[in-house]
Amino acid sequence: MYNIDIQDDARDDMKEIELYYKSINAAIFESFKKELYRILDLLSTFPLSFQFAYKNIRVAYLQKFSYIIYYEVREKEVVVHAILHTSQERSEDIK
Repeated sequence: MYNIDIQDDARDDMKEIELYYKSINAAIFESFKKELYRILDLLSTFPLSFQFAYKNIRVAYLQKFSYIIYYEVREKEVVVHAILHTSQERSEDIK
């Protein structure tokens, strides 16, 4: 299993998503969180199974929500750089 390292920018993304969904309905956020952690569990087990976006950055799509996890694999670690809505782009911030 690979360790998951969620970078500060990705944590900020998660906080923004939480505020947004909780402003609509807390149950929607709980559903989002469940889906997010399901995908993170997959990344910890099968990190090389997902496609490259550019350079060494890979992407994993949430199935029930329109969000993408941008990450890279380093040794036995998955480094999560961003969690963005599919209509967002922040490639300059993803190192």
